[in-house]
Amino acid sequence: MLLDAIQLGPFTIHYMYTVSASSFLCAYFLLQWLVSDSLKQYIKKYFFEGIIFYIVAFKGSILFFNPHLILQNPFAFFMFNGTTRNAYVALCITYAILLLYIKQKESISIQTYTFTFGSISIVYMILYYSVSAIWFT
Repeated sequence: MLLDAIQLGPFTIHYMYTVSASSFLCAYFLLQWLVSDSLKQYIKKYFFEGIIFYIVAFKGSILFFNPHLILQNPFAFFMFNGTTRNAYVALCITYAILLLYIKQKESISIQTYTFTFGSISIVYMILYYSVSAIWFT
């Protein structure tokens, strides 16, 4: 059931991607509602940039861990086929890139950064796995 998909003309959208995107949006709005006003500005500024960094890091980790996929089919680079290991490596790389990026532009402490983006990741994972468990069983 995890690989079932919605067919929209020539486009196929897997349910897993729908659940992932809705979990990101729910995590964003939930944290906008829960955190203080001082942290809301950082979430608004860097949440979607973090998603872009994550996608780039995820694709880069596929090149690093699974280069045979790209050698067999060069268009595989544009598909989201990776493992959990790729996702966790991309998450760590995204944290590091965002930390360097934010430290150059803002005066934010590492504790605030870790709390903000760590809570985003935890809320996202809770939402993703709970919706996946309900939807795909």
